[in-house]
Amino acid sequence: MMRSETNKILWIGAFIIIISGTLAHFVFDLSRKNSFLACFVPVNESVWEHFKLGYLGVLLSFLYDYNKVKKLGSHFYFTSKLLGLLSQTLLIVVVYYTCKQFYTGILVWLDILSFMTGAVICQFIVIKMAELKIKKRIPDKLGLVFILAIGILMIYFTFFPPQLPIFKDNNTNTYGIYNLK
Repeated sequence: MMRSETNKILWIGAFIIIISGTLAHFVFDLSRKNSFLACFVPVNESVWEHFKLGYLGVLLSFLYDYNKVKKLGSHFYFTSKLLGLLSQTLLIVVVYYTCKQFYTGILVWLDILSFMTGAVICQFIVIKMAELKIKKRIPDKLGLVFILAIGILMIYFTFFPPQLPIFKDNNTNTYGIYNLK
C-alpha cells in the first residue's frame, strides 16, 4: 500500500480517537449520570477514569481501520492496537505525574496535548506493526483478549475503585461513580 494510504489510516484513526475521547469527556454529566454509560466514559476527574477516553477512541477506531490495516498484511492488528493503547496510556500517566512534581495547578492544555499525542503514537504503532513482514509468533487474538480484559477492569474499577491516588478525583476527593470517600 502506498505511503499516502498508510498516512491516511494513521491520521484518520488518530482523529477518531481524539474526537471520540474529547466528546466522551462530557457524556456522563450530560446523560444525567447514566450508570450504563459510566461503563464507557469517565465518571469523575481521576486519572484512571480518563483512561476511558483513549480506550473508547481505540475501540471506535477499530470500525474505521480494521479492514484497512489488515489489507496492509498485518498479522498483529489487535496486538498493535493493544500496544498503541498502552503507549497512549503510559504517555498520559508520565506527563501527568511528571507535571505534578513541578506544578501544583492543573495544566489542561498539557493534558489535552498528551492525549492527542498519545492518539497519534497509538496509530503510528498500528501502522508500523502492520508494515512488519514477519510471520505470526504470537496469536493476535491474545491482543484482543487483553484489550477486552482492560475494558472489564475499567468497568469494574468505575464501580469498585481501590483507594489509590490514580483512582481519586482530586476535585472532590472521592473515588468512582458512587463518590466514595
